[in-house]
Amino acid sequence: MPIYEYMCYTCKKQTDRLVKWEKKDIQYCSVCDDRLKPLVTAPARTAGRWGDTGGGFDVSLGRHFNSSMEKEKYLKQNGLVASSDLVGGKNFIDDQVHKQIVETENHIKDTEDYTRIMKETGSIEKALAETFSVDKLKSRGMLDTEINSGN
Repeated sequence: MPIYEYMCYTCKKQTDRLVKWEKKDIQYCSVCDDRLKPLVTAPARTAGRWGDTGGGFDVSLGRHFNSSMEKEKYLKQNGLVASSDLVGGKNFIDDQVHKQIVETENHIKDTEDYTRIMKETGSIEKALAETFSVDKLKSRGMLDTEINSGN
């Protein structure tokens, strides 16, 4: 289903709605219950899909591409990210390197902790439980949901 943009000219509320094509002209305001008027909006630019306009010289990659699809294929094949495509801002690369360093340091510490606990107790279960506790994994953002303890 497409997303349509509407405006209520009575209360001036503007809203986007995901509606079926058949019902796009029959929408009512959630504030004043007046009929909404559809707004004219520009279509999304989907270069490479319906008339690619993404060709040209990419300075960050130092080469010319005939289309954005060709550029995407080149990036994927070579494991690259064009600087023109970075959404993380000017510190994107530094942030990614720092993230990788922290992950590596955590891995080294976890390996050392596991080895030490394993030598002390001789128990794989205890070494795993203490090295990879739920609290530690949560603090690292590695657990997305709460774990149900069955209580």
